[in-house]
Amino acid sequence: MADPVTIADIYALFEASRAEADRRSAEADRRAAEAELRLQRLERVAANTSREVAGLTTRWGQFVENLVEPAVVRMFQERGIEV
Repeated sequence: MADPVTIADIYALFEASRAEADRRSAEADRRAAEAELRLQRLERVAANTSREVAGLTTRWGQFVENLVEPAVVRMFQERGIEV
């Protein structure tokens, strides 16, 4: 016949279960902190990328304007439109 379960056995199981829960909680906290750091880095990269793209589109727009403007002004003036 099996030995009866004692309060000490139950308490030992409870302590083991609590220790495992604490370990898992600490692991979850560690992963959350790592995820937060990765998110902060990603936000910095996204902000930098947005600034770079904005600068590039501004420069591209200026290039196109400078390229097209003389011909457009001449074309309008040839048609009697004051610019």
